[in-house]
Amino acid sequence: MSEPPLMSEPPPQGDPEAAGTRIGWGALEAVAGLFAVVLALILGGSIVVALAGEDGLDSVLGLQAVLELALIGVAVGFAARSTARPAAEALGFSRPSSGWLKLTALGFGAYLVCAIALSLIAGEPEQTDIADQLGFDEGLATALVAGVLIVLVAPLCEEVFFRGFFFAGLRRRLPFGAAALGSGLLFGLIHLGDANLIAGAQLAILGVILAWLYEETDSLWAPIALHCFNNALAFTFLVAG
Repeated sequence: MSEPPLMSEPPPQGDPEAAGTRIGWGALEAVAGLFAVVLALILGGSIVVALAGEDGLDSVLGLQAVLELALIGVAVGFAARSTARPAAEALGFSRPSSGWLKLTALGFGAYLVCAIALSLIAGEPEQTDIADQLGFDEGLATALVAGVLIVLVAPLCEEVFFRGFFFAGLRRRLPFGAAALGSGLLFGLIHLGDANLIAGAQLAILGVILAWLYEETDSLWAPIALHCFNNALAFTFLVAG
C-alpha cells in the first residue's frame, strides 16, 4: 500500500500545539458544527421524505446522502471560514507521520480486543443490515452503490467531520483523553439508530482509537484507512450472511 500524496509537511507527531496552528476553530465551533449537522439533517430529511416517502430504497439512499453531505459540508464550511489554509489541509489531509501503517494495524488490533472483550462481558452487539437497507439484493447497480457508500463514502465523510473537524476542535481546548472520549461517544451515539447499546459502545471505542490515530499521525489518512477497512470487513460479513 503506497503512502498518500503529500499535501503539506505535518507538524511534529502528537504535538497538539503544532497541530493547533493549522486549524482556526475550537471547541465552541465544533459544537456549533454539530448543531449545524442536526439542522441540515432535519431540513434535508424533510425534503427527502416529502419527495420519496418514508419507506423504500429511494428514501433510504436519499437520507444516507443527506447525512454524508451534511457531515462533510459542515466540516469543510467551518474549516474554510476559520483558517487561511486550504480546508482540506486544515482538516488533516496531509502526509501522515512515518510508521502510520503500523499504527493503523495496532489500532485495529486494539479495537478487535476491546470489541471482543465487551461482547463477552455485556453480550452480543446487534446492528441493522445496512447493506440490505441500501438495496444490495435488488440488482448489480444498487449493490455497487451500497458497497461504495458503506466502504468508501461513509468512512471518508465521517472521518472528515468526527476526527478532522470535531475532535480537532475539542483538542484545542481539552486534553487528549477528554477530546477523544467526547468525539468517540458522539460517534457511537449517532449509530444507535442502527445498533443496540453494545454495538454503539463498540463504535464509541473505535471512535476513540480513530482519534488516537489522528493524534499520533497528525493526518486523516490513517483513521480513514482503518475506518474503510473495518467497514469493508463488516460489509463482507453482512453480504456473506
